[in-house]
Amino acid sequence: MEMTIAARKKDLVKEVFENPRRYFGGRQYDVKIRTETVKSLAAGLQYRRVLDIGCGDGSISLPLVGPQTSFTLLDLSENMLSAARANVPREFAGNVEILHQDFMTASLCPESFDLIICIGVMAHMVAPEEFVGRIAALLKQGGSLIIEFTDAFSLAGRTSRFFRALRELIAPARYPVNLFSYAQAFQLVNRYGLQLISQFRYGLPALPGLRLLSHKMRYKIVRTINGTCKKNRNTWWGEEYICLLTLDRTRGSE
Repeated sequence: MEMTIAARKKDLVKEVFENPRRYFGGRQYDVKIRTETVKSLAAGLQYRRVLDIGCGDGSISLPLVGPQTSFTLLDLSENMLSAARANVPREFAGNVEILHQDFMTASLCPESFDLIICIGVMAHMVAPEEFVGRIAALLKQGGSLIIEFTDAFSLAGRTSRFFRALRELIAPARYPVNLFSYAQAFQLVNRYGLQLISQFRYGLPALPGLRLLSHKMRYKIVRTINGTCKKNRNTWWGEEYICLLTLDRTRGSE
């Protein structure tokens, strides 16, 4: 029964992401913020092999591709991967591998990546602890992880969940997402020796009517309130975290 439930959730997650236009339609401002943040966090790192888990259309990680990097883009959705293929810079096409596989069972070599990127994925995983454990297993010692998660129990997170619950009275969610607090998320990653280096906390205020604003205006509101990862302000308000962590297996408890 447990396997059946897990397989059903994976199928529902896949269905949600099979329509890139619909998925990204309401998230353009957030994708821009995430892309800029990932690029900024990665700016001081040295990496040759990169894995993007749940890469979507590749727009967040592909700005990092270059002549000396080897990229693996992985996603459950073939439609997302088709969009990612189209977004790969032609001059670096030979440096990018596309994998249409489930991350938890994908054919990937242990301790083979210098940098793993995981944006917009944690909330949808069937088994978050196993997921983080596999990430740690694939990273080289001293490798880096850029990961995003939502603090569902912060003030902003609770406010967002309240308004989301009201919307779901009319349009129920396809499946329940994983809910983490900041403390729970970091207890999980620390268990596998992943240590925080830097983070950016942000969020669009969960107020009625803001969803009707243009993406450009929503982007400006977030930047005005929260700044950038180099100068993050008003961090008490914001449910979204994008974090840079490094792997030190000697400090993990597993």
